[in-house]
Amino acid sequence: MPCHRVIRQDGGMAGYRWGLDRKAALLARESDENETTQWKRPAPAKREAQ
Repeated sequence: MPCHRVIRQDGGMAGYRWGLDRKAALLARESDENETTQWKRPAPAKREAQ
């Protein structure tokens, strides 16, 4: 049961139960959402010298 985020090693799309058109649409929608999201992962905390 492959997830829609699985892609081939060469970067191409592999099979998806509900079709490659739907897979491409899901990936495009997720890409758009990630680009417009204001939330950013916080920078890692700096370790103090001991």
